[in-house]
Amino acid sequence: MSNKVESVIQFNSRLESNIDEALINELIEISKRILQLDSSIWGAKTEAVNRLGWVNLPKTSRELLPALDALAAWSRSTGKSNFVLCGMGGSSLGPEVIAKTNLKKLSILDSTDPTQIRSMVPQTKSELEQTLFIISSKSGTTIETLSQFQYLKQLVETNNLQISNHFVVVTDPESPLSKEAQKLDLKVVHANPEVGGRFSVLSAFGLVPSALIGVDVAALLDDAEDALHSFTNSDSAAAKLAANLYNQTDFCFSISDDGSDLPGFSDWLEQLVAESTGKNETGRLPVVLEKFGKTKFGISIATTSKDSNSTRTDLTITAPLGAAFYLWEFATALLGYLLKVDPFNQPNVAEAKQQTDLVLRSEIESPAIQFSGKNFQIRSKTKLASLKDLTKIDFSYIAVMAYVDRKYDHDLFKLQNKLIKLTNKAVTVGYGPRFLHSTGQFHKGGPAQGAFIQLTYADNAANPDLKIPGQNFGFAKLISAQANGDRIAIEKRNRPLFVVEFKNFKAAIDELITD
Repeated sequence: MSNKVESVIQFNSRLESNIDEALINELIEISKRILQLDSSIWGAKTEAVNRLGWVNLPKTSRELLPALDALAAWSRSTGKSNFVLCGMGGSSLGPEVIAKTNLKKLSILDSTDPTQIRSMVPQTKSELEQTLFIISSKSGTTIETLSQFQYLKQLVETNNLQISNHFVVVTDPESPLSKEAQKLDLKVVHANPEVGGRFSVLSAFGLVPSALIGVDVAALLDDAEDALHSFTNSDSAAAKLAANLYNQTDFCFSISDDGSDLPGFSDWLEQLVAESTGKNETGRLPVVLEKFGKTKFGISIATTSKDSNSTRTDLTITAPLGAAFYLWEFATALLGYLLKVDPFNQPNVAEAKQQTDLVLRSEIESPAIQFSGKNFQIRSKTKLASLKDLTKIDFSYIAVMAYVDRKYDHDLFKLQNKLIKLTNKAVTVGYGPRFLHSTGQFHKGGPAQGAFIQLTYADNAANPDLKIPGQNFGFAKLISAQANGDRIAIEKRNRPLFVVEFKNFKAAIDELITD
């Protein structure tokens, strides 16, 4: 192995027990088969047959570089300085990490909350003239992204601006979104259809927005390709990581951006691992903590690009961003092999979407109110007189699902810490509907051990609606339907779920944590 390859990824373990050498050797052999695009690794009937395009992205994505240079030059020539990416899950989490790590401005619109939409979208013509909207959806049918697209298209038209100067579309060939964009004469970049969303950060989905904001995307691919060549060596970081995730954890492990110079990486990693492995009542659940401290769940893992010599974590992975992305993708594919699950499908994600459609078309009955505070009321089919009663319920982790504007990280972490202290169990936090494209698969397909706390507006008066052109509902009704649809999907599994309805989010959180 060359010195260059040796320096790309550093894998530092502080675990006392050693991983079985035979297991490492087995995973290295599986890695060789992955590089040969052998889909049979994960079974006879697997999505992998059509989803292994990610393996060669460090090489094949270089074909995009001339087009990306031209696209960025066009954007500069039209005076664009404000970039808004509309996308969910894999379409937005990776680009957000790339932008933050490179200190570039990229606004991420991955919510149907009307307050967030209003706050992130320019409302004046002069601001809109400088704005380029990147509409990103693999399937071209993502309800959140398509709803945003229709709203933004109308906004641009209303201000008498030319649509073709303000939109770039990233999608699979022949998708409904691709066909509509071409009719509107928009610039379209087609992604590799054999790459799944959560494995797509080194594809057009990650590279188009990155190139537009001025990131050197070739460097990302260089670092990823250097990592690729090391995964079949005896000291393979991918094999070691997968083995640790399999042998040193029960079902969850702790991660954080605390002390890392790769901001947002934990959120990207959370989707990759949870959605890839959380099925057949097994899986691994990353628990994103605000800070690494004495409290941890499973092993603790840090990912950074500069060696911090931290003693706070069990494993520290040091790698440049492109290599870090590719390492975790490769290790997740290996982990799927060990868990005997298909890491490339998401069989339970569509269920919440189907329930959302049903809610939008009909009235549904809400669970009974179990107890109320000054700023909230809690509905549930499970008896509960206070949060302390959670200790009487049998579960292994709590998922907090907040259907609110993405500006309450600190408040949600405060609630997370309160629940951890109260129950001594793992607690995840996620914004809705974003988490439906991330941990939502684990909630329904992973181990049947979760309890769920849903945070949502008590009524739409607290969250004024915003009309979606061409629909008979607005964004407030859509996000409410998404929350109810997911609630129904979880309740069908007889898992404890508590709906916290509020009018003022911060006041409700403060009251809850002082309960």
